[in-house]
Order: sequence, then structure tokens, then C-alpha cells
Amino acid sequence: MSDDLGTRIRRLRAKRQLTQESLAEMIGSVSRRDISSWERGADYPNEEQIYALCKAFDVDREFFLGANHEGAPLSAMETDLLQRFRFLIQYNQRRLFRFA
Repeated sequence: MSDDLGTRIRRLRAKRQLTQESLAEMIGSVSRRDISSWERGADYPNEEQIYALCKAFDVDREFFLGANHEGAPLSAMETDLLQRFRFLIQYNQRRLFRFA
């Protein structure tokens, strides 16, 4: 199954047992038709709408942009990077984020 933006929105909405109408109400400035268009890939949310989707679903922006797959296991390299990051003191973690 394709893992595009529309599919991700549809999966999260279904997982949380939301209708397109209820998701549109949560986001605020969109209609049920907008949600439907996004899920079908006929249209795409703008940056403000992506932000609202992230808040509604409690995911980061990268999830919708394809850099993160909810529920997918981390690769060995991702696990190694995460462990190394956790060993850094907070000051160095913040410094690292400036480069990411």
C-alpha cells in the first residue's frame, strides 16, 4: 500500500476513530471536502494545515513529509544514533539540533 501523505492522514484518522468531518472541526480552517481531497491525493495541505494536523494527531512534521513512519521499527543506524544522542548532555543536544 502506498505510504503517501493522504494515506498517512487517512490511517491516523481511522486509528483515532475520527470522521473526516470531526478532523476538519479539530483543525478548524478546513472542511470535510478538504480532508477528503488530501486523503485522495487530489490536493495537499499548506504549511499551516500541516501544523494543525501534527497537533491534532500528536506527530511531528517529518511524519507527514515522509521521514518518519509511525509504528515502523528503527533501523540499526537509527537506534545507534538515538543511543548516542541520549548520552549527550542537554547543552550538546541543543547544539546538535542546530546542525540537523
